[in-house]
Amino acid sequence: MLYRKESIIIHRKLPEVFNRAQDIASSLEDVSAYKKVEMLKASGENISHRSTIRIFGIPVSYISETVIKQNESIDHRQIKGPLPGLRTTWMFDAFDAIEEDTRVTISHQLDLKIPVIGRWLECIVYTLFIKPLAENFLVNMKQNMEVAK
Repeated sequence: MLYRKESIIIHRKLPEVFNRAQDIASSLEDVSAYKKVEMLKASGENISHRSTIRIFGIPVSYISETVIKQNESIDHRQIKGPLPGLRTTWMFDAFDAIEEDTRVTISHQLDLKIPVIGRWLECIVYTLFIKPLAENFLVNMKQNMEVAK
């Protein structure tokens, strides 16, 4: 099992940052690789959605279940697609004493359950695909939110 995380400080209040991130369809606009998000089902804090992303120009779709805890976390779990079981959790916390800045942390947990090569493959998938997308998302979200001030 692989567990990694990336963080960034966004110079906006936590509720503003969280509201942007919880709108899954528009927040994924911060990553140019995402091409489409289709909401399948929403019930309270729980959302199911199909996302399409381009990897090396090839469209790849997956279905995720998401649980939203207001102003705390957004937890995505891929249930169907190339990485079933991939868990992506976004955590939000006020970063300074006057709560003008927000730290956003995206953690990834991946367990491919493939004998012998699973751990090695997890590291490759994370390094080549997951980490660059997460970093790109955080940087773009920061830029888009801070410019909108």
